[in-house]
Amino acid sequence: MGGAERARPWPGAAWRAAVQEIAWAAVRRGGGEHADLEWLPAVIEARLAHRIDLLERAGATEEEVAAVREELVEWAAELLSEQPRRKRGALSRSAWPARLR
Repeated sequence: MGGAERARPWPGAAWRAAVQEIAWAAVRRGGGEHADLEWLPAVIEARLAHRIDLLERAGATEEEVAAVREELVEWAAELLSEQPRRKRGALSRSAWPARLR
């Protein structure tokens, strides 16, 4: 069948690297701070895992997986821009889930 090839999203260590790359791109795009990289990858990983699971079930193409990556960067950048700006070091790990709801 001459269609697009089915995607094989990031195995093993490549998964962690993809999550970190998305987080870093979002911090740069969203005007975040280095401290945001302490909590943002966990949020991105959860959302990415859900999206990839759905895409794998649907037999997504490489282009669709790439589009999800870009959507996640945009989503995370918007999330960072909605955060109230705080002094460095003032962000506690227990505070971030409340702001994400």
